Amino acid sequence: LGAVVALRRQRASGLAAFFLDREPRVAREAITAAYDEELNALLPQLASVATSPEQFQRMEAPAARRLLAACLRLGREEDARAVARVAGDPAMDQKLRIEALAHLRRWLDPPQRDPVTGEWRPMASEWREPSYMRQSMSQIAVDLAPLAREPKQAQWSQEWLRWVREASIPVDAALLQGMARDKGLALDVRAAALKNAAAAAGEAAAMKDGAKNSADAGWVPFARALFHDPEPRLRAGALEILLAADPNAALEEVQRTLVGDSVPELRVAFQALTRLASVQADALLVAQLERLKRNDLPPEVALDLLLAAKERAKAESSSSALRERLTAREASHKDQGALAPFVDGLVGGDATLGRKLFREKAELTCLRCHAVEEGDASEVGPHLGDVGARLERRMLLESIVDPNRTKAEGWLETLFVLRDESLVAGRVISRDGKGVRLVQSDGKQVELAVEDIESERSGLSSMPDGLAKHLSPLEMRDLIEYLSSLETKAR
Repeated sequence: LGAVVALRRQRASGLAAFFLDREPRVAREAITAAYDEELNALLPQLASVATSPEQFQRMEAPAARRLLAACLRLGREEDARAVARVAGDPAMDQKLRIEALAHLRRWLDPPQRDPVTGEWRPMASEWREPSYMRQSMSQIAVDLAPLAREPKQAQWSQEWLRWVREASIPVDAALLQGMARDKGLALDVRAAALKNAAAAAGEAAAMKDGAKNSADAGWVPFARALFHDPEPRLRAGALEILLAADPNAALEEVQRTLVGDSVPELRVAFQALTRLASVQADALLVAQLERLKRNDLPPEVALDLLLAAKERAKAESSSSALRERLTAREASHKDQGALAPFVDGLVGGDATLGRKLFREKAELTCLRCHAVEEGDASEVGPHLGDVGARLERRMLLESIVDPNRTKAEGWLETLFVLRDESLVAGRVISRDGKGVRLVQSDGKQVELAVEDIESERSGLSSMPDGLAKHLSPLEMRDLIEYLSSLETKAR
């Protein structure tokens, strides 16, 4: 192990001699060193380990992840097939299999940030352009298709469905229809299969003989049969399919949906009305806006309705009644100030997507200041592990959009004007007769001597202004949903 540490310091190619060391810890450290130190000349050797099932199975998880990432980084056909072998092996760790699938999904358009280290490290693209590579990736996806119906691997199935949907890889209609009908599969998988089915039905209908293709695949009768399913998410998926396969036939089902209170179905119905773009559709949108005004609409879909109505109102053919209702709604929120674009989205978000925004959206930098889960180290701002139990949703919105309206005691920022006329701002963590120690928004601690301070002004929130401009109303709704779900502080 000492030799590996020394070679890492030297950034030496000799690390490759330890990739297959009999001691798993030594192999792990050698592979980690070669990958994390960006020794790109060793990527082919790393990938070659992944191409051997016997060798790969011996690897500890940190090493295995880097071997898969090395294959993604190289991007060759043989590398893709090595990753596919891991994704398709039920004996492998489930998390590793899902990560392998995620790499395959991004193969032709790889991320700019490294999937393991998170560092900015763009990947080569010379192997990813040829049409044969696209054909090869499509074949890999089709080869893995039978595993998508395994009932005990819901996350794997969802990742596979996402891959083939985003890459527009043709999949047998019977497979998607069978997955949607299969009550032995998780509801999330069945709903995802319907999302893929809607995309497939839309592609068929867009072709020159689309009507025939849609009929041949049986999309319309398949969708109609699902309208009787007791699960709202499946009925919503059926409506998406019908809308894609036969928009005119979908209007009748949309009208039926609009008299109910099913959140997933109403969301699809609102989008359908925007796409149908007719006088009748406008009248139905106006009727739903009236329901919203009477507080007779589930609050979870208020934002969906308004966004759909605004999208439709952009068209010159939209009705004046629709535009008038939207103007009146906006006027009713005039006193909300900066909160106005978001107040109709306080409920109904997706906490999973909100967590992803909180932890990954670079413009927000939430984790730089706030800890939430075990292992989060920042102490610049208050711990948010129980923020959902402390603040109601509107206060959460205010803290993001207008942080100086609602301030967390003990976390206020002080602005110091120094005698050289420079400005320093931060949260005071200690003060004595000699000076002040404060922590700035980037976590850096600064000491100011008393004789250097000209004046100070306290009471400002340490939360940065302008975060809302980086969030759409839907993203804000998801973020609020996530924050409101945090009720227990991690120890």
